[in-house]
Amino acid sequence: MNFLKNMKSLDRSHPLFCPYVGKVQPCYCNAGRTDVSIECGNLAVKEKSGNLEIYCRVASSLIRSKKTKVACIIVARNEALNIGETLKALTSQTVKVSPILVVDDGSTDDTSLIAERYNCRVIRLPHHRESLVGRPELACRWNEGLENVKSSKPDYILLLGADHILPPDYIQRIVFEMEKDKRLVIASGAIHGGPYTPDFPWGSGRILATWFLSQLGFRYPVNYGWEDWLVYKARRLGLKTKCFKDILTFTKRPMNMENKGEIMYALGYDWRYALGRCLKASLRNPKAGLNMLKGFLLHKGIQRLDDVAGWVNQHQKLAFSKRLSLGR
Repeated sequence: MNFLKNMKSLDRSHPLFCPYVGKVQPCYCNAGRTDVSIECGNLAVKEKSGNLEIYCRVASSLIRSKKTKVACIIVARNEALNIGETLKALTSQTVKVSPILVVDDGSTDDTSLIAERYNCRVIRLPHHRESLVGRPELACRWNEGLENVKSSKPDYILLLGADHILPPDYIQRIVFEMEKDKRLVIASGAIHGGPYTPDFPWGSGRILATWFLSQLGFRYPVNYGWEDWLVYKARRLGLKTKCFKDILTFTKRPMNMENKGEIMYALGYDWRYALGRCLKASLRNPKAGLNMLKGFLLHKGIQRLDDVAGWVNQHQKLAFSKRLSLGR
C-alpha cells in the first residue's frame, strides 16, 4: 500500500484536523514544541472512494530538523518469501532508516541476497536445524543485532519481524510521540487481528529509545520472557511504554503461542492472571491453552527474571484486587 501516491495540494486556508496537533485554522500551528513552529499549510491529501485522507508532514519536518537517527534490526530465518515486502515498506518510510541490519539466522534460501538488494547490512549466522521461535536462544540473535548497530549511535532502534508490513508514516508518528515525551521509551503500533493492550507494545514493530537501552547494556536477558522483560523493566523504573491502536500494521503469520506458560512463570505472573490467560487461550485452541498451563505449573529448569518478577507479581495482585473492589 503506497499512501503517498496521487497526492494533491490543499488550499492553505482550508480548515483541517491535523493528526499530530489537532484542528488547524488558520494554517499555522505549534508542533508540540516551544522552539519549533511549522506551517500546517504543508499538508496534502489523496482521494479514496470519494473521501479525502489527510497526510501531515509536520512530524517528519520536526524529526528531520533535529536530525533524529533511526536504525532497524530484523532477525530472519528462511524468510525469502516475506522479507522483500517488509523491506520495501521499511525503505519507503517518511523518515529515513539507517542502518537496516538483517541478522540471518542460518537461512538456506535467498533471505540474505534479498536483504542485500535493499542495501541492508547482513550478518550471516551458521545454519542450525531447529527453529528458535519462542525459545530463550532467540534473544541471542537480537543481541547480535543490538551489539552491531550501537556503533552507528542511533537515537531510536526499530525491532522488526521479517513478515511485518508497516505503513509509510509508522516511524514518523511513533518517534514524534517519543520526542514529545522522553519518558516514553518503548512504543509500537497495533497489529491487525492481534490483541491490543494500551501500555504493552508488540515485540515486532517496537521502537526503543537508545538512551534507555544503553542503561541495560544493549542486551536482552537470555531467558524465557526476554521480550516482555524489557517492557516490565521500563515500567518498574517509572518510565512509559505504549501501543498506539490507531497506527495499524500487518503481519503474514499468526502470533506465536509456544512456551507462553514458561514465559509467564519467568516473569513472575500471579497465578490468577496466568490461569486467566490459559483459559482464554483454550477458547481459541484447547491444546495451546493446556500447554500454557503445563508450562506455567511445571517450569522445569526455568529461572525467574528476578529484577522484574516481584514487581510484576505485585502489580498484578493490586490490579486484581482493584477489579474485585470495583465489582462489589
